[in-house]
Amino acid sequence: MSTEDERIAEILRINAEIDAAGEADAEDDRLAMERIAKAARSGELGDDWRRMQQRADLEETTLEAAFTGGDDSREAEALRTASAARLSRLQDEISRDEGLKRRLGELDAMHAATLARANELLARIEGREA
Repeated sequence: MSTEDERIAEILRINAEIDAAGEADAEDDRLAMERIAKAARSGELGDDWRRMQQRADLEETTLEAAFTGGDDSREAEALRTASAARLSRLQDEISRDEGLKRRLGELDAMHAATLARANELLARIEGREA
């Protein structure tokens, strides 16, 4: 097997790992949304969440619409306002945490390097197939 074939095989292996991780993430997201919906239905998250979940269960709206502004109901507005406040507090916490800022910078650099390497390998593959 040539070096180029080995690189292609490695890309395919990595791609399969990414696909598997994506499927696992999707299942985790689905389970998390089920837990949120259950808590919302019970009123554990407050009246606005309970009303939004009731409307979502009746297919009158979606949580996506509530959080992206597609739903202009009072309860959707309340969820957006509360979410924005939580995000603002989280951003403040992150900005004060030097260790976390450093780690996020490291992750950004790793992501950029991985993306650059993937683009380089893809360009070689495309050049080979041309």
